Amino acid sequence: MIFRSILILLLCSWSTFAAIEPSSGTAAHYVVSSGMTDYNAPFSDVDVLYGPLEKVNRATARWEQFTIRNSTNPLCTVRFLVPQNSHHKILRYQVLINTNATEYRDVNTGTALLPDWDQFEHYFLPQPARATAFMEGVPRSCTLLGHFLSLHTNVHGAAWQQWPNVKILDLNREVLVGTGRNAKDAEGHRLPQKPEKHEYTYVEFKADDYRTMIDAGINLFLVAPPQEKWVRDEPVFYLRPPDGAPALSFPADIYRANYLGFTMFMDEPAVLTVFDSKVQHVARSYDDMAQLVEMRTQATYLAAHPYGERCLENMFKNMGVNFGDMNLLQADFPAWETRLEYGFYEMRGGCNGIVHEGRYNVDSFNNELKTATGKNWNFSADALFKIHFALLRGAAAPFHKFWGTSIYGQCDPMLAPTALTTAYDMGARYFWFWTSDHDHHVPWPEQLALSRTLKEHVSQHTRQSIYKRSPTRDVAIALPDGLCFPFDRFDWVEAPTPQLKANQFAHLQAVRLHTLAAINQCLKRHEDFDITIDDGRRIDGYRRVIRIK
Repeated sequence: MIFRSILILLLCSWSTFAAIEPSSGTAAHYVVSSGMTDYNAPFSDVDVLYGPLEKVNRATARWEQFTIRNSTNPLCTVRFLVPQNSHHKILRYQVLINTNATEYRDVNTGTALLPDWDQFEHYFLPQPARATAFMEGVPRSCTLLGHFLSLHTNVHGAAWQQWPNVKILDLNREVLVGTGRNAKDAEGHRLPQKPEKHEYTYVEFKADDYRTMIDAGINLFLVAPPQEKWVRDEPVFYLRPPDGAPALSFPADIYRANYLGFTMFMDEPAVLTVFDSKVQHVARSYDDMAQLVEMRTQATYLAAHPYGERCLENMFKNMGVNFGDMNLLQADFPAWETRLEYGFYEMRGGCNGIVHEGRYNVDSFNNELKTATGKNWNFSADALFKIHFALLRGAAAPFHKFWGTSIYGQCDPMLAPTALTTAYDMGARYFWFWTSDHDHHVPWPEQLALSRTLKEHVSQHTRQSIYKRSPTRDVAIALPDGLCFPFDRFDWVEAPTPQLKANQFAHLQAVRLHTLAAINQCLKRHEDFDITIDDGRRIDGYRRVIRIK
């Protein structure tokens, strides 16, 4: 019995930590004190209610809920369904804020979709304090959101009230289609960018625009506070700052499973590193550059910087929110990157994904490789996509992270639809569009048309979940650790002597040519390949590994 209690303590949600589960109708009232004892907690009371039993696939599950209050004012109520005596999986998840009840579901599984904060179940659901005693299965003390909960009353026979008109949001976290701004161009068509560049006129999205975009398949939005009301209750994800008018309500709004936080992406850690003049004067080799990209990624991603996972927490703290001993970490966003050849090092540096800035053009790609290698290349559009996406997928796969592509204004419009559908078929998660900045901008009607094409393709092509183990692929092309596979010449890295610089570039060039030979071999054999880095870890999931020496 002791061993069983310890096992449940380690694996389960808060109500099953007791040796005896409370009966349905048990209600517990807790008073809150802060984990930061010099400050008040952002809420004063928590009411817990154990609800009715329900049959789910021949197993018994039970509803539970807790209401977070500030004095007598309810801030929000969270309700969830869990298998009885086995709370390691939440089956359904609902939130009541004011009078609006919402259930969040993963469209791919039909089960609960939880908010994406780091350690959500540990911090955001009440947990028994480490050494607490129990009263009829109810813990005398708990923790929640970094604060301490002390049991004041425990009664039986409380009624479970059904929530009328619960709105169900079916959300697809595996296909995130979005634009990097909260505005569109007023022109509705491309402007000439030669012989001089022309900027578009940008106007913020309104309610009708969001309805149009959602219907087209766009499901990820970066919004200003006044725009939130148009996406919050739709089956889409959104990002926004916590301050502004109206400000977010803490903690109620962070229980919304479709609110992802503030940061949509980290901006180009590789580009900002390799083109930094200080770096160019210090780095003496290509592996120096790879190490610096990795370190910059880690330093930025783990920080309270606007491109860091602690930014949202810091913004709430500036609004006066006391987190006690909790960290609010937004740990799931990618790098938006041009130099995709450094993706592996960005993933190793802690970033959770990479989105390529897609300016796909067959002639430009072949010419760039010719300039870099001195050889003629005649890669087709299909080969162009496979090479780019092999680099992205080969960066993300070893770390079980995510990748995707974005369409830029410089992308050949005839290639853009196939870029998105090919990326989807190869396992991409992100499908984005750049909005703003002259020729980088993709006009809004093109964004809508591309989203509709992708939406139709997804509806007709079911693929394996990107959260499952990847299927075995044919080939991994593995480059030496510290090197990369750039498409341009990339010969400006300094060295102590001209001879050493020439030797380094010759080394990179040899690796690049061997990599291109391996790619050609895979393309001729119609093999599914990735391009990755051999850093000593086991390279799993491939029938064959080609190690570039």
